[in-house]
Amino acid sequence: MNTDYLSDSSKKQQLSQLLDSYNISHLVNFPIRFQHNHISAIDSIFVNNAQLHQCNILPIHNGLSDHDTQCLLLKNLFIKKKKLSGKYKTRLFTTDAIGHFQKLLLEETWETGYQKHDVNSIFNKLLRVYLNIFEASFPIVYFNKHNDNAWITKGIRISCRKKRSLYLLSRNCNNPEVKRHCKHYCSILRKTIREAKRLYFNELIANSENKVKTTWEIINNLTKKKKKPTFPTCVPFPKS
Repeated sequence: MNTDYLSDSSKKQQLSQLLDSYNISHLVNFPIRFQHNHISAIDSIFVNNAQLHQCNILPIHNGLSDHDTQCLLLKNLFIKKKKLSGKYKTRLFTTDAIGHFQKLLLEETWETGYQKHDVNSIFNKLLRVYLNIFEASFPIVYFNKHNDNAWITKGIRISCRKKRSLYLLSRNCNNPEVKRHCKHYCSILRKTIREAKRLYFNELIANSENKVKTTWEIINNLTKKKKKPTFPTCVPFPKS
């Protein structure tokens, strides 16, 4: 919402009144952004008042930006666990796929069937045509799951926690020595992480039966290169 809930601005009051009319309240009453000795709470989480006393919220200092992460803990939730599989599904919004999508939109005849006076029928027809083109351009594809973080050791996790502590310390003080130490520590940690990745990937290649294939799998995984999907033919809906 980009509304500071630590201030008493009219924008905040108007937003609160609007949310109250829907029985919704905000949760974040602590600062989550620190910049130039100024604190604010412009990122918030809104919940229904019926759940207000069944949840807790707390900040997480991630040490990555001037915004802190918010963690919402919901109670009395019963979620059926999904059976884990070795694959995950996604859609690929590549340049070729977007071009294919635009081409189908341009080739579609939008004039036919939209002269009806029933707005709902016109909207449903438009939505069906659009979803048909969308599914044809961005089909669901499946990929095998890989553990991309297997190189993370216990020592790296401890160092990352210390880095976050140093970041908070340097952020809340103006001591140049503290800031210099934090910057130096982050530089050493980056080099350590880079070396851990190198050793891990070298071990994967050394223990692989097909070293060339494993090498290319690592390269494609690191560069996030996926196979280009083949686009199915867009089947037009029958004209009404």
